[in-house]
Amino acid sequence: FVTEGKGINVKVAENGLKINNFKHSTKDESIIVTPTNLTFEQQKGVNIWIAGLLNGVRQQFGFKGQNIVTVNSIKYANTVAENYWDKWAHDLTALEKAEKSIGGVTMSSESIGWGYIPRGETTLDNLKNGIYNSLLSMIFDDAHSNWGHARQLTGMYVNNSNDYFGFSVDKNSIVHFENYEPMRADNSEL
Repeated sequence: FVTEGKGINVKVAENGLKINNFKHSTKDESIIVTPTNLTFEQQKGVNIWIAGLLNGVRQQFGFKGQNIVTVNSIKYANTVAENYWDKWAHDLTALEKAEKSIGGVTMSSESIGWGYIPRGETTLDNLKNGIYNSLLSMIFDDAHSNWGHARQLTGMYVNNSNDYFGFSVDKNSIVHFENYEPMRADNSEL
C-alpha cells in the first residue's frame, strides 16, 4: 500500500477497495439506533469496533501504533459533532472546543465523510455498514484528497506511535473520525 517514498501505491489501493466487504451481523440487525443520537454505550461499542478495524489495517500496513479509545476520546469526538456548523468542511472552532474539553492536544487530525449514514432510526448493522463503506472510500479511494484521509486512518502520520481515537456523527449525518495526542496523560479508561 505504501511505497518506499511514503507515497500510496494506487494499484494496491484499487485492489483493496475491491476485495474488502462488510460482514453483516444478525445481532446488530436487531438493534435500532439513531446515528445522530447514540447512547454512550452504543457510541462506546461503535468506537471500539472502528478502532479495531483501523488497528488491523495499521498492522497489515506494518505500523505498530494503535488507536486508543477512552472516555475522553469519545468526549472529544462528541464535542466536535455538537459544535459542528452546517457547512461541508472541517470546523476549526468545533475542533478547538474539543481540544479544550480534554485539556489540550499536541497533535490532531480529522477525516469527515457524508452520504454513508442513514438519517433517522436505523439498525446498528446499517450504521456499521455505512461507517465501513466510508472507511473503505477514505482508505482505498482517496486520490482526490491527495490520500490525506488514508494517511490519517492507516496511522501513516504517526507511524509507530499510539494515538487517541474518537468517532461521532453530527446533526447533519456527517461522520467524524478524530485522532489526537493529548497534552496530558489520559486516565479516562473505558
